[in-house]
Amino acid sequence: MDQLFMDFGMGRGLGLRSGGDVEFGTWSPQVDVVERDGNLLVRADLPGMKQEDIQVEVREDLLILEGERNFEQEEEQEGIWRMERDFGSFQRVVPLPEGIDTESIQARFEDGVLEVSMKLPQARALGRRIEVKGGAKGAPKKPIH
Repeated sequence: MDQLFMDFGMGRGLGLRSGGDVEFGTWSPQVDVVERDGNLLVRADLPGMKQEDIQVEVREDLLILEGERNFEQEEEQEGIWRMERDFGSFQRVVPLPEGIDTESIQARFEDGVLEVSMKLPQARALGRRIEVKGGAKGAPKKPIH
């Protein structure tokens, strides 16, 4: 089951390689998909990342978010040395509705949040009402075959 989620970019931080070995360094950021004012908005929480470490791509009917983070902090205080590291790559794949306007896609990264916006296809009416007109008075009626 973990491999299925990893294939769709929804892993939990640890992945399984073929053969059952555990693969470290993969993480899965929180992603929200909402509709607002005729637009589809995809938001990903990417704390500690830089804009240049993020890639956004559209392939057919998929939005692909990829990136790699590498954070290292060293600190020495009162003779105690401490080092923290956080690293890993991610890939999230979001299926897009049919007919999405890929030319309208815009991406913005600010304060650790990536927001991708695109116009949704216009809803097509599934039917329409037909006005029924009356015939002229006194006109002979034609049979309908």
